[in-house]
Amino acid sequence: MCKKHIIITGGNSGIGFQAALQASFNENCLVTIICRNKERAEKACDDILKAGGRHIDYITADLSNMQSVKDAVNTYKNRYKTLDVLINNAADFDITNKTRNITADGFETQFAVNVVSPYLLSCLFKDYLANSLNGKIINISSKGLCLFPFIELDFSNLNGEKYYKPAYTYYQNKLALLLFSKYLSDKQTNIKIQAVRVTKAYILFI
Repeated sequence: MCKKHIIITGGNSGIGFQAALQASFNENCLVTIICRNKERAEKACDDILKAGGRHIDYITADLSNMQSVKDAVNTYKNRYKTLDVLINNAADFDITNKTRNITADGFETQFAVNVVSPYLLSCLFKDYLANSLNGKIINISSKGLCLFPFIELDFSNLNGEKYYKPAYTYYQNKLALLLFSKYLSDKQTNIKIQAVRVTKAYILFI
């Protein structure tokens, strides 16, 4: 019987895939990856199973669309009754995009994916995580922030209203995620909150 339920956003590639792969090797873990593309999600699950993973499934969601995020949460809650670890890993960082895009919810797309969706997922799964014996939220930060030791969050430009460049926006987003992690850890006494700066394409958390 699976004892630990784990959700990983963006689990079909990169850090998310490696985290899902490692966790699925543990016979006491059940891993659900949240991905935007169904075909890529299915391929990732197949690759993990072929590599020896034991328990892996997926839910599709567009993390730039908050209704899609809510639908994914409802799908998970209809499927499972517990959650122990939420890993907010998915990120939007396309340096070829020269102009900001605004989602149907009124958010700049990078901000929606990198900050708003982790916040919403954390809130919507708070009841599940609080009921876990070891409820944990892991927010994946960026080692690139080390290049900007004095960076400050510009609250007046969260949606790129004044200035938009994808790299600048990405690091502003990651700083916002760090601050959100700190805020949440101060508010939650029964859920452990971690912000992790990953320096290699894998993460050990079990």
